[in-house]
Amino acid sequence: MVRHLTQAWLDRYLELAADLPEEPGASGVLEHVVSKTPDGDVTYVVRWEDGRPVEARLGPAEGADPDEVLRLTIAYPDAQAMARGELDVPTGFMQGRVKLVGPMGRFLALQAALQSEAHRAALAALAADTET
Repeated sequence: MVRHLTQAWLDRYLELAADLPEEPGASGVLEHVVSKTPDGDVTYVVRWEDGRPVEARLGPAEGADPDEVLRLTIAYPDAQAMARGELDVPTGFMQGRVKLVGPMGRFLALQAALQSEAHRAALAALAADTET
């Protein structure tokens, strides 16, 4: 088991998502800001290239091209629901539970990858390994 919102959790995500199918053009940087966790606000970044997450680390998206960065703000209870597999980014955005700032074209380009069966399977495996 890995603790939610830790580097070990992000590393496990990268392992599980390593074999996602290529989606040309599905590239960008997702900066997640999880507010009001027991440890304060937590920020982490996932960088995507052609439909695959290639980097995941704690901290802000420093040095990234602003035209590639999408900032998602998520309340801690919703982040926990995501970690348990009960909520995904697109649904959270549509319901107003995930706030998004940045180039919407990037978000739309990532949709095929984020909503693919392979990505959903990787997230389900991560949820099974996550301590929330």
